[in-house]
Order: sequence, then C-alpha cells, then structure tokens
Amino acid sequence: MMASPTATVCTMEATPSLPRFDYQRFLLPELILCIFDQLPHRDLLSAAGACSRWRYLALKHPNFAYHVALVVDVKHPAFCQRLTAFYAVLRCARQRKVDVCVSVDWRPAAAAVTTDPATGALILHADTEQNKKCVHAMRTIMVAIRVSLRRIIKLELTFGAVHRQTLWEDIFSMLEAPMPRLQEFAFKVGLPQELYDEHHTYLPLRLFARNAPKLWHVTIAGIELNNRPIDAFSKASVVDVATVNTAFDLHALFPSLRELVVRETPVAVVAMSLCFTWTLDRLETIVVPSTPICLADTQQICQVPDTFVTFDVSGLVGNVSLVPFVKPIPSTVVLRLGRIVDPLDPTGSCAVLTIASHNSPTIREFGLRGCTDAELHAILLANLRLFGPRIVAVYAQDCFVDVLPDIFDTLPELDVLNVEWPAIPTPALRRNWHKRVYCPKLRQVNLFDLSSRVEVNASVNVERLRDVIWPGDRPVKYMYKGEDYCLRDVTETYSIFTPPPPMVLPASPVRVKGHRIHRAVKATFRRMFQFGQIAA
Repeated sequence: MMASPTATVCTMEATPSLPRFDYQRFLLPELILCIFDQLPHRDLLSAAGACSRWRYLALKHPNFAYHVALVVDVKHPAFCQRLTAFYAVLRCARQRKVDVCVSVDWRPAAAAVTTDPATGALILHADTEQNKKCVHAMRTIMVAIRVSLRRIIKLELTFGAVHRQTLWEDIFSMLEAPMPRLQEFAFKVGLPQELYDEHHTYLPLRLFARNAPKLWHVTIAGIELNNRPIDAFSKASVVDVATVNTAFDLHALFPSLRELVVRETPVAVVAMSLCFTWTLDRLETIVVPSTPICLADTQQICQVPDTFVTFDVSGLVGNVSLVPFVKPIPSTVVLRLGRIVDPLDPTGSCAVLTIASHNSPTIREFGLRGCTDAELHAILLANLRLFGPRIVAVYAQDCFVDVLPDIFDTLPELDVLNVEWPAIPTPALRRNWHKRVYCPKLRQVNLFDLSSRVEVNASVNVERLRDVIWPGDRPVKYMYKGEDYCLRDVTETYSIFTPPPPMVLPASPVRVKGHRIHRAVKATFRRMFQFGQIAA
C-alpha cells in the first residue's frame, strides 16, 4: 500500500519547531558589565543596540560616551552642516544624560600672519573679514560647549595663531563653570616662536570655577603655566607640557603629579625643575645632542623609576650616550627593540630602545629620532654591548632581529627570546657581519604575529632565525601567538637548531730551547746505534 502524499505533508506540518530560548536572561547584570569593561568604544555602541536590557546597561557604563569632533574651517562648503551636527550631538547628550568627549580644532581658522617688508618681523592681523567670521564661529561653538560642561568628560581645544584678547574674551570666559565629570583636558596654541613673547598668555586661576574633582590628565602647549596654583588641577596626576620654567615649583602647581611629559624643554632645564622627583613615577623628556649634559642632570633624572628620553640625533652619532641614564646598571636586564609611530620623525617612525630591570620597577626607554639605519646601527653597537652579560630576556621586532649578532657575540644569561611581527611592516636593518649570537641558556622562543605573515613564510623565518641564533645543548621550545591570541606549540617547525660539533683547536706549539733539542737528538742516535749492534 502506497503512502498518500497528503499524509506526508500533514506529518511534516505537525512537527513542532524548537522554541527559541533566550540564554542572556540568566546573565547577571554584574557579569554583563564585566564583559562591557573589555569592549572598545565602538563595540560598546553596537552592544547598546542589541536589546533594551543591554542598552540600559551600556548607557550606565562609565566607558560609554558620545565622541564629537569639529574642525573649524569657515571656507568649507559643508561647515554649516558640520556645525549643526555638532549642536545636535551635544543637545542629545544633555537630554539623554550621556557623557560626551569634545574635540575642536581651530587651526584652519587661525588669524593671518604676515611678514613686515620693512623689518622682516611677523605680524598677527585681526582686522580681516575671514578672521571676523572665525571669531563669530568661535563664540557660537563655545556657547554650545558651555551649556554642556556638566556632561563633558574629555575636552580638547586646539588653536593656531590667536590673539590673547580673543582667548580671554571668547574662550576662558566660557570655561568658568564647574565641570564635575571632566577627566582629560587639553589646551594647545600653535603660536609662532617669533610671536610667542608678544602674544603668549596664561591660564586663568578661575578655570572651571575651581571645580574639576575628576580631572587627572592635563595637556598644555603654547601657553604659559601660571606661577600660582590652579585649584582645578589639584587632582591632576598626568601633566603633558611643552615647556617648564625653573622658577616655578611644579609640585606646588600640581600636588598630585605622578607622570610628567615635557615636549620641548631640554633635559638640563628639566633636571633643574625636578626638585620633587620623589613624587614622580614616570618622566618623558627630550635631549638635543648639541646641548651638553652633565653628570648631575643624569643623576637627577635617574631618580625617577620610569623614564622615556627622546634623542634628536640629527647625524651626531658620537654624542649619543645612553649609559649615563641607566645608572646604576641593574644586575638582570630585559631588553626591548622596536619602532613606534612618530610624526616628528622624517621617516614617520621612531626607534625605541627599552632597558628594564628584571627584579625592580626601573624602566629606561630611549627614543632615537631622525637617524638613518647606519647611525642607528652604530648607536646600538656602542651602547648595548655593555649589557650583554646581564640580559635575561629580549623582546625584538622582526626588523631588529638580524642585527643582534652584530651587537652581541654571546648572551650567556638569555632565557627567553620574543620576536614580534607588527601589523605595519618596517624595513629590516642590514647586518654587517654574517655570524650568530651564542645563547647557551636559551629555553624558549615566543613568536608574536600581528600581521599573519609568520606561518605563511614559515620556512623563510626558520632560515632567518637559524642565521641569527645559536642555542646551547638544552632543548628550546617555540611558541606562536597569532591574531586569535591563542598560544600554540610550533617546536616541530622551528626546532632546526642543531649545535655544530665542537671545534678542535690545534695544539699550540711548544717552544723548546736549543740545547734541549741537541740532547734529544744525541739520545735518539745513541739508542739507534745500540739497537743496530744488538741486531748484528
């Protein structure tokens, strides 16, 4: 008997579908907030649109904030639309009671600067029609910011050439209101150096109505620090300034200061200002090789446990000495070689050398700006060879791996070697000598790949490591970590290091005096003559 098609259809329709189960109902709000803590801002915004529950938790999360940036260019045809969107975001943040990060760049609308044909001096004009439009736009924007001061957690204001009167009447007057949520504040003025003495100004003492209890990061450039403390900066622990004045006590201006960044002042002036180094945890400064550095300056800077010193090399390789900044030399050293993005460097990246202590929090970082590959090679060779017997771990980007044998003949205490392939590839330094660095205690090699190039070119990297590293007799373990952040054992791929057989050196010739050789020859002939008589 054949089954009817109707029965088959009825059977399929009668099959119940599995109910959709919402597992996230059983997640505690505390657990969801812990997950949100690990999300970047863009993903946190996406999570806010998943459901009403996640939206409520995301809006209450401390990392959730609107980000609004405006470039003031009155000549741009879409400037009015951008200004309207800027207003809309600030109004929406106020209505929804959401924190907001504000960044305004006035550099395209800077005042006109011309050169006097008679004297050659720079002149800052204020009577042009374009400048009047920029001042009007400035007042309009600052009014919108003033209304939203209580919801702003980050405020960044960047100016070009601007008059002192304009700053006081249109900017500072709008910032004399409490900002209870403000955490980061940046104020930068790009005034030419020739006009700085005439048009520079100070921050007002009544900034933020002396009320910014959560402000911890302050960035100031192109404007002088006041010789009297500003109450709004009393909780600032990280201060980024362009210049420092030895006449001011920075500890009195910033009582909670823990990290200081100085962009332009030479290291000798910075050392004179560090009468409060016992409060600092980190210091960043710059060194110009043409400026002499005395031993007292380096000793003052070495009192800070974590330092970042940038050297503007500019071809003066002989004057670059890093060892005075690493006193006292730690017993065990962790070395890191890499590059970071630096807009002030002609190549776009700055070489960074880190010498850290393995047993203490002491960290010495050095940025080498404006040097060619040959100059960088000479600097590394002149400064790092001293630390070779003390190095226990090396973190090196792939562009520095090939020059390790040029710097060190042997690393007797090296235990772990970490090789990193960055997401943005950089050209490798050219090695001078074709040799390998001997590492008798090498135990593990970690390969960190941020660009997905290591496993594809596995054979190339194996040959490259073989030409650089000569491990000892103990087995070496090779670990790989890629974009999935999963650590995998790749010892079978990279365990190609077999130490060569020991070299048998020829015995050194023994120098024997002439009378001893004469006696030995006579004794030999005497034995031969006696043997001949017995045989006969």
